[in-house]
Amino acid sequence: MDGRRLGGAVILALVIGAIPAAAADGRIPIYQAPVTITQPGSYYLTQDITHVGSGESITIAADQVTIDFNGHTLLKENAGNYAIASDGDYTDITIRNGKLIGGNIGIRLRNTVGDDFNVRIEKMIVKDALNEGIYVQGQSLVGSSQVFIENNSIHDTGNDGLSLRFMWGGRVTNNVIQDAGTDAGDHGIYMHSCRGVTVADNNVSHSGADGIRCWYSWYCSFERNHTTYNADWGIHFYQGDSHVFQGNRAYGNGAGGLTVPGGEGHINAGGNYPPP
Repeated sequence: MDGRRLGGAVILALVIGAIPAAAADGRIPIYQAPVTITQPGSYYLTQDITHVGSGESITIAADQVTIDFNGHTLLKENAGNYAIASDGDYTDITIRNGKLIGGNIGIRLRNTVGDDFNVRIEKMIVKDALNEGIYVQGQSLVGSSQVFIENNSIHDTGNDGLSLRFMWGGRVTNNVIQDAGTDAGDHGIYMHSCRGVTVADNNVSHSGADGIRCWYSWYCSFERNHTTYNADWGIHFYQGDSHVFQGNRAYGNGAGGLTVPGGEGHINAGGNYPPP
């Protein structure tokens, strides 16, 4: 294991070969895998990477880390491990602008220790994960756990396309999720114990169960989502309270469009088709 200090940041490279010096703009290059990031900084891929060995391809073990794929692809051939992972008291993580193929989970970010957990994932293509495409989990319904997952494409995943747990706020917008959960009968977007998250303008189709399943969550907003040809419901609210839903389109789904339990204080702001 080789630890090198580069422009004030340390990368531990778990593969043979030296790591180039930081670029003129201060960003730190990643050109092979596996790699563990242990210091804050802005990192970028210099080329397409194929990781055939065990372990995670990129492990994030620091706060304030940005990984810019720079239009490149990371192929994780060993489905027993994650392509990108973080597990610990780390926050302010951004992943953007590239493509992930394979792995057990494409992106798995968990903070089950600290109260604050901020995550941004944008303009990524995530496909062919054995389980979830993107999995984000906060510590609990305390602190400030903000998630921003925007303008991504997630498809052909064995379990949920996107799974969110214990997140306190943020946005899930303008994502395209297709053919998720076809192996295990899971969902396009699955939310468990979330609060105050806006889910808007997503296109979710051909999931193995619900297009969007919201379970034990509160005060979330669902706006202008298109959920089509999923095996069960287009949008399924279950055991939560005080959600707002408006302008959603749900058709061609196996069980129906929108299912909303009575007596839970949800607000139908109108414009949904078909009406729940």
